[in-house]
Amino acid sequence: MKTPLSFPLPFLKLEILISLLFLTYSPWAQNPGVQGINFPGPQVFAHQTTEIVVTIDNQSAVPAMNTMVQVQVLDMASMQVFFFQTSIPLLPPGGVQMVSTLPEMWYPNPAGGYQIVVQVFGGPDQDPSNNMAAQPVNAIPQPPVAMRQVDMLSPYQIENSTFGIFSITFPPVVDPLFVNVMANDPNGSGINWIVRNLPLLPFAEPQTISYWYDLRLLGFEEGDPVSTLNFTMRLDPQTLGGPFPIPEFQPITVGDFDFDVNSDNPPENLQVPPPILSYPVFDFNPQLTWLYRGCTVPNIELDSSAHPPTPTYAGDWNACGPAAASNSIQWLEDTNPNIPDDGKTHREKMESLSGHMGRGNGEGVTTEQLVQGKLGYIDENKLPIHVKYQSVFITDSTLASPNGNYGHSAENKGSSTMNKPPTWEFLKSEMEKGEDVEIMFGWYDNMGNRHGGHWVTVTGVSENTEFKGIYIKQDGDQTNGTGTAQSYHNWVTDGDWSRLLGFDGPNNACWVESIVSESYDPSITFEVLDIKIELLQMNLVPWDPIVAVPDADKSFFEFGFPPSLDTRYMNVLANLPSGSPVWIARNVLLPPRDTIERVSLWLDLGDLGYIPGGPLDTIELQVGVGDVVWNSSFFDITYELPVLVDTVAYEVGIGSLENSPATVPFYLPPLQPIDSLVPTTYVYRGCEVPNIDLDSTLNNPVTCPGYAGDKNACGPAGAANSLQWLENTNPNVPANGQTHREKLKELSGMMNRANNGGVFRKDFVEAKLEFIDKYQLPIHVKFQGFYFNGDDIASPDPHYGHSADNQNASPFAKPQWEWLVQEMENGEDVEVEFGYYDENGVRQGGHWVTATGVEVVGGVRKLYFKDDTNQRKKGGMRHGCTEWVTPLPGGFSYLKDLGGSEYICVVESVVSESYDPTVTFCPDDLTLDQDPIPSGTYSASGAIYLSGKIAAGSNVTLSAPNITLLPTFELEQGATLTTDSTGCQ
Repeated sequence: MKTPLSFPLPFLKLEILISLLFLTYSPWAQNPGVQGINFPGPQVFAHQTTEIVVTIDNQSAVPAMNTMVQVQVLDMASMQVFFFQTSIPLLPPGGVQMVSTLPEMWYPNPAGGYQIVVQVFGGPDQDPSNNMAAQPVNAIPQPPVAMRQVDMLSPYQIENSTFGIFSITFPPVVDPLFVNVMANDPNGSGINWIVRNLPLLPFAEPQTISYWYDLRLLGFEEGDPVSTLNFTMRLDPQTLGGPFPIPEFQPITVGDFDFDVNSDNPPENLQVPPPILSYPVFDFNPQLTWLYRGCTVPNIELDSSAHPPTPTYAGDWNACGPAAASNSIQWLEDTNPNIPDDGKTHREKMESLSGHMGRGNGEGVTTEQLVQGKLGYIDENKLPIHVKYQSVFITDSTLASPNGNYGHSAENKGSSTMNKPPTWEFLKSEMEKGEDVEIMFGWYDNMGNRHGGHWVTVTGVSENTEFKGIYIKQDGDQTNGTGTAQSYHNWVTDGDWSRLLGFDGPNNACWVESIVSESYDPSITFEVLDIKIELLQMNLVPWDPIVAVPDADKSFFEFGFPPSLDTRYMNVLANLPSGSPVWIARNVLLPPRDTIERVSLWLDLGDLGYIPGGPLDTIELQVGVGDVVWNSSFFDITYELPVLVDTVAYEVGIGSLENSPATVPFYLPPLQPIDSLVPTTYVYRGCEVPNIDLDSTLNNPVTCPGYAGDKNACGPAGAANSLQWLENTNPNVPANGQTHREKLKELSGMMNRANNGGVFRKDFVEAKLEFIDKYQLPIHVKFQGFYFNGDDIASPDPHYGHSADNQNASPFAKPQWEWLVQEMENGEDVEVEFGYYDENGVRQGGHWVTATGVEVVGGVRKLYFKDDTNQRKKGGMRHGCTEWVTPLPGGFSYLKDLGGSEYICVVESVVSESYDPTVTFCPDDLTLDQDPIPSGTYSASGAIYLSGKIAAGSNVTLSAPNITLLPTFELEQGATLTTDSTGCQ
């Protein structure tokens, strides 16, 4: 406790004189007060001391003399657990002074609630009401920690080594915290600072971080077993410059950890690091910058007992290189939507990378092996990923991929003239650019001899003016399934070399030798287009009813085109092994994209001479990709390749219903002529538009009660795709809080579908309106179609007076290509309904799809769309493309490629929606006549009239300047009606 300050006699005389002068000059008394409690905030950690800082002010026009300040902390039983007192000799009028309890500090023990109470006392007080302030403080338990002693099995064999591991598991934090730990040997006298400013960085999930420290700081030598330590820990928002006072030690049991990474990576071109080692110097509170990925980066478990060498895999022993690389690629796939899923599990990636790296059984990999293994894996799986590196071992400006088909290589971002180690600046810049990063370090003894190396995955970096740090993931025990961990190490640079503290031993240092990074790069392309040809096939179990049985020679020609900044066109000639080439893909637009796109064309294999039922294994293709529209099949050939023919199930039901179908002229559209002088125009959304996967085996009326099921759900699926796209891309359309599938299910119910049934188009439009009104979305609906008359369609919800606009030029007019293009250009989301008609012009069913693009190339019109061509199970989603042929007999528009020899595909309806700020949800007047009136809030700018019934248990709120209860209105007992006169605008 501080004692009151004393002053020499002359000062006391002056004080008395000043007091007398003010007493004779003014009748006012002094007014010292507690302005506030500055520190701590409402929450502190238990078992660590904390300073208390308060602000005292004087709100009087006269000085406050000898103001006594008392600070108390009370526990939940109002018992005093901390007391501090000091005085302020003179506080001038309007003066403000901060008071700290230092060097005395409060030690919250145990965890729980406390009250900080601050009081001031002085002479005659003008206003005693401001003499006290109180603040509740919750002392929360410190995060759980663990201590272990390392038994080194590799790269050094040291039982009971002097490597200690401190681990802490902490909850999500908003701002960085720094962990510091003091410890001692209960049986010794040494006390030391073992954990020094370990940063715990902001993250949304709980994290576990390990910190390697030196047990020699506590007086232990190699071979000494450590079973128990005493420790005390602090977590502060600022760094500490050195050891801190120890209020109380806590005992902790020290466990064992086997470190066995079998680090016999080949030494490559051995370089000798410097012999002199430096260490970071810490200061108080330098500002920290960081980038942290934490638990978003996976960490594969190496277990050589469970995964020994096989004929196809070199085993988990010494597999740290492929493990680190697979951690990185899995993270990149998980977090970057531009990196396609390669279809492999994390372990499958690791074992495939191991093969690409050319590992021998139980062997490690060099930097060159790791880089080229990554390149081989990227090329095999056609991933748009760019590889870079810095290495003390490699001066080559590039390392070429072992797959020479695409000309890819990794880029040296270090020196190409001399062997220089990698730098902190390169590591930090790669992390900031979203690269995934692996590093290799080597253990060198004090004679400069290398004792193996180890690959790890980087999960974060942090730095300030005093020190730098790196977070890594690895598996420290490759013999079983227990070694994965994330640890933090200070990164210290000596000359050109950098090392990781914590891995330093009594006679060795851990020097960083290589950094390898990878990231998404749209310029990494695979010019050989990924082409599949799949013959359509009905499953043995009939899909009844079905829209139309595809012709036996119908197939999907699916291709993926790589990212490009330019508009290009693809032309394809195809032939059976013994046949003549046929021009099957004519000037297919490849628009500029920064992601890989996949498109499915419909192909009649009968055009190649295929006889259904006959053998069909391979089709030979000649592909041309260029920037020119061709009028004929004499285009430039970019490459030739054979493509194996597969089969795929096609199961699409009757998702579009019609009670009174029209008769449509049967017409098989011919190939349209190409005019290369017609300028290319297009609107292309492609993979921006989501596509929901219909799976009626998983989602049906039995497994999902209350839902009509995924069978024949193309109507609600198309609407859900469109609304989800609009929500994702237009900031003016608020999210309604539903997932894509939740939207599908609710729209399905609003469309009045029978179980496993399709949708009537009027119900389709009304459901969109009902959904929009329910969630108050500023969206305007329009439509065209030859089954619609000239009337608009009103929303089923009458409260807002909304309706969908009929855009037919006249009743029952045919949908117009020009209107469809206009809607796509205006940013509308669009669904298209088409019907299948037999040779007699009789409708046999229909289907809804989501439009994703329109184009005119060489005068030929095409529509892109998304749907699911296998509604029975997962995996049928496609991005289709078909020629749009119009006008033809009767003014109908035909989707040429979707027709067959015995049926045609006719465009029946086009429905569009877009953001519209004029769509509001405030009617002038509102009549509520339902029985019962649903619970909810109803607003109007003028009047609300109630003529229905509010049932028991319902809660209805009305907001309007005028609310009128009509004679037929009924309010049941147990119902709640709340009113106010605010109304809406």
